Amino acid sequence: MPLKDHSKLYDFSNIQKRVNESTRLLKYLQVQYLTGPSEKAFSAERICREKLSFLSSTEEAFSTRSLEFIS
Repeated sequence: MPLKDHSKLYDFSNIQKRVNESTRLLKYLQVQYLTGPSEKAFSAERICREKLSFLSSTEEAFSTRSLEFIS
């Protein structure tokens, strides 16, 4: 799916901030899972990791496109 179609489906405002927040949340959830392993903690960590992966790849795509326009 082209980047412009993704931006219509998802809110990509403040993408850098959202990546940073997701990174902090993932670190917190990983500590929680390591200190008290449970199915709920594992699921929360997995969902957060998937979201962070999506946000990071989106941030990278926007950064790459921005650099193309600057060049």
